[in-house]
Parts: sequence; C-alpha cells; structure tokens
Amino acid sequence: MTEAHAPVDAEALAADNAALREEVSRLEAALRGLPFGVVVAAAPSGRVLVTSGRADDLVHRADRHPMTLEDYGRFEAFRPDGSPVERGEWPLVRSLTTGEVVVGEVLETVLDDGTHAVFEIASRPIRDDADEIVGAVATFEDATDRERRTRAEREFVTNAAHELRTPLTVIASAVEVLQAGAKDDPEARDRFLDHIDRATDRLGRLGRALLTLARTQTGQEPAKLDVVALCPLLQSIAEEIIPVEEVVVDVSCDADVAALANRDLLEQALSNVARNAAIHTTSGSISLAAHPGDGSVAIEVTDTGPGVSPEDRERITERFYRPAGTEVEGFGLGLSIAAESVRASGGSLELEAVEPHGTRVRVTLPLARLVSA
Repeated sequence: MTEAHAPVDAEALAADNAALREEVSRLEAALRGLPFGVVVAAAPSGRVLVTSGRADDLVHRADRHPMTLEDYGRFEAFRPDGSPVERGEWPLVRSLTTGEVVVGEVLETVLDDGTHAVFEIASRPIRDDADEIVGAVATFEDATDRERRTRAEREFVTNAAHELRTPLTVIASAVEVLQAGAKDDPEARDRFLDHIDRATDRLGRLGRALLTLARTQTGQEPAKLDVVALCPLLQSIAEEIIPVEEVVVDVSCDADVAALANRDLLEQALSNVARNAAIHTTSGSISLAAHPGDGSVAIEVTDTGPGVSPEDRERITERFYRPAGTEVEGFGLGLSIAAESVRASGGSLELEAVEPHGTRVRVTLPLARLVSA
C-alpha cells in the first residue's frame, strides 16, 4: 500500500524561507554591532559558518577561509612567550574536538598584510539535545593596543633599570672616594664633584629619553624632532666612554652637519652603541663620524673589536639577545634600546662587518644643516 504524502504548500515554504533569511540577516547585523569578532564553526568538519567584526581579518578570506580542521594550520600565531600555535591548539579547534571551554587566551597573529594583531580569544562548544558537539563559537577581542601599552610599560621598567646603572655607579663611586678622603684635596674634590655633576645631568637626560620612548611606543604621542648638531654630541659621547688604555677614540664630523631627530633619544642610542664598542674593543680604535649624503646623514660608530658573525648581526638588536660565547656581563639590552630609540626618531640602525675585524654601527637620519648667526 502506497503511503500518501501531504501536498507541499509552496507559499508557506517560501514564507518560512523568507523568515529564516530575515532572522539570519538580523543575526548578522547584531554580530556586526558587537565590539568584538565572532566565529561560529560546524562540527566535526570545522567549516566556518559565520564570521563578524575583527575576526573577519583573521579567518574570512577568499583564499584561506577554513573549510576543514586541517585548514586551521595555515594561520600563523604565537603565544605571549613567542612559541608558535599549532593547528590543534587554536581555542576554536579545541572546543570543536574536545569540548573544552577556553576563556581569555591571548594570541598574537600575523595577518595577510604582514601586520601583527593581538587577540584575546574565548571559545566554547555548541551541543545538541543529546549533548553531542555540533559546533563551536569563539569570540575575538582586539587586544593589540592594550598589549602594546603593557609591553611598553614592562620595557620601560627594564630599560630604566639597565640604563640607570652606569650614571648611578659613577655617582656612588665618586661619593665613596670623596668620603675616603678626597674631599680634603681641593683638586681631587673638584674632579669627583665634576663626575657627580655630569652623571646627574645624564640621569636627567636618560629619564626624559626613556619617557619619550615609552610614550612613542604606546602611540600616545610621536617623538618631538629638532635639529641636532652632531659634532658636539659625538664629542660629548666620545668623552663619556671609558675604553681600555690602548684604544684610541676619535671624532670626525663637519661643523655644520646636523640631523633631524629627538636629541634625548639620539644621544641615548649613540651612547649605548659607543659604550658597547668600548666594552668589546681591547686594542686599536673607536671612531665616531657623521657623513652627510643626499637628504640623509649617516652617523657611524666603528670599532676594531672582535666583530659580530652574520648570524648574530641578524639578531643583535633583539631584546636580551647575547651572542654565544659572550663573556662580558650584561643583559643584551644596549643595542636593542638603541635601535628602538632610533626608530622612534624616524631613523634606522644597521650593523656591518669591518675588515680585517671589527664592527660598524650606522644610524641613518634625515639631514639638517646648521645656519650661522
């Protein structure tokens, strides 16, 4: 006996479809209004059903729209400690496959245009009436600015601790010598009081430079640029560094050459580079020079130290990086702070080898000229 089927009501079906489309449109509109991105994916395939907001920048791309769980391995992301995120470690994938509920996981991702974005991600599975996982939903809150500020705050404390050691050591040493009896010798007293005066002045300049760098890195305000006369600056830095007795320090610079830069940041950068050269140069010379070019000026610090290998030159300006076999004490921050300071002034810093041995650090900035009164 043939089972009878009820006739299809075409008008009712069309009305239901229209109502469904309207509900989907309302849902999409509501998602677009949220202050964070949303991704909804189906289980077990991992196929993305809905994306909205900032999440579109990460997953909704014509050439990389994830259709299976395997596709999530195409996205490049890192944890705060720098370790990479594998395909199965994405919060959305974990919720789809294991039912895990993820709250507040911070990942740094690389977008198609090469820029980096930091997201705080939460995800949870979607279950049916039988408690089976049928999908998962994840939210992506853009934490890029927040993480940039937090990172800058951490770096400010670290930079300050690193940079203030030298002038504080000079002051402490001078006071100790004065208290030991040098205060009774007018010539010695004046010499050590001059050391204290110069170190105190440097503390003030360091404080301004570090605050300027921190504000620039957080995007609060750009560094103020001025015309900086290079000859007196290089001469002052040459007088401050303390190389071993056999090392000669010389300055080469035309009197009218200047750079458009933030003076405090430039001084901090060049001082770090010159002190680093003095630490690693045990014989020969250290040269500080400024070479004007077509619209730019190259400020070079050249030493006759042991040099830096090509592999180390690629990473030498990374924070806390120290080449293998380095015996000199330190935290690997000096050149990193120098590079950050130069970038904040709108310039660039690069290292190159000098034959037969040695290193040249070149800082390039916009050229300016001093005008005689």
